[in-house]
Order: sequence, then C-alpha cells, then structure tokens
Amino acid sequence: MMVFWQERLAFLATPKTASTAIESALGALAAVVIQRPKVLKHTDAARFAAHWQPYLTQSAGDRFEVAALMREPRDWLGSWYRDGQREDVEPAKSTRSMSFDDFVRAYCAPGPRPAFADVGSQVGFLGRPGETRVDHLFRYDDLTGFV
Repeated sequence: MMVFWQERLAFLATPKTASTAIESALGALAAVVIQRPKVLKHTDAARFAAHWQPYLTQSAGDRFEVAALMREPRDWLGSWYRDGQREDVEPAKSTRSMSFDDFVRAYCAPGPRPAFADVGSQVGFLGRPGETRVDHLFRYDDLTGFV
C-alpha cells in the first residue's frame, strides 16, 4: 500500500497485480509505503475504509481517493498457481504435483479450500457488490492507463 499525501491518493496493493514493481517505480513519490508485513502491505479496501481512511481524512482534512489494479481472473489464478510451483513453497501450499485445471477446480469447489487454493479473492479484496470502496480501478493488462 502506498499513500500519496499531497495528491490525497492511496494505492492498494492487490495481490498478484505487480504491486511490488509499482512500489519500486513510484515509492519515492509516496509519503507512506508499506511493504511488510504482507497483511499490512496488502490492506484490502474494507480495512482501508475502516481504519486508514478515517485517520488520513482527519489528519489531512480531506478524503483520500483510493486506486487499485485488478487482473483478469484466469490470469490472476494462473499467477497464484505458478507461485505455488516454486521449490521454496511449503508442501501444503505447493501446486507442483497438479495441473492448473486441478488447481482451479480446488479454488472453485464449495466449502473450505485446501491450503494451496486458499488464495483469497480480488472481489473480496476490492469490495463487495453494492459498495464503493475503490474510486479508481485499473486493469492489470493496461498499466499505461494506470500510469
């Protein structure tokens, strides 16, 4: 997550949408860059609205607009699947012994997901239907539009 004070803008680091690269490129311009721990780096829209937005609004005297990126769902799941292929991933979260189709089936199955498919949801990260938590949502495959 990054906060741009003068611009009254917060950028949420949606997992698997190049947030680390964006932080590298724009971090020097931000007033606040949160990289660790991951739970803070990847502060979702609901937590931002409940905790950060009130604090920033009170401190600055103005509401901060919120921006984020979203990836096409199949591509987003593909990134999680490839991440699970790494040798340093703990066995319960590894996808090394399965196909992408098996991974997607486990992700989409009803009930609790196995650890390797418990990767959250972009919709859950960015907000719920009927609520506006992100003012500016950009497509991951159009980084030029984001910039």
